[in-house]
Amino acid sequence: MAPGNPKNRPDSSSRRPWQFLDEVGSNVERLVLSPPVLWHCEDRIIRYGNQTVVFQKERQ
Repeated sequence: MAPGNPKNRPDSSSRRPWQFLDEVGSNVERLVLSPPVLWHCEDRIIRYGNQTVVFQKERQ
């Protein structure tokens, strides 16, 4: 426990580095992968030769 910690909780510096990296990694993974998954579900992605084409969403 950190001295002077008002809520008697361990401070973030006592966490193991791999736990922090695991949390950050899963958040980054979620942020990076969620848009392409959505685009795929909306049928906005096609392969054209060795390229990937992502179409804009239709404006309503």
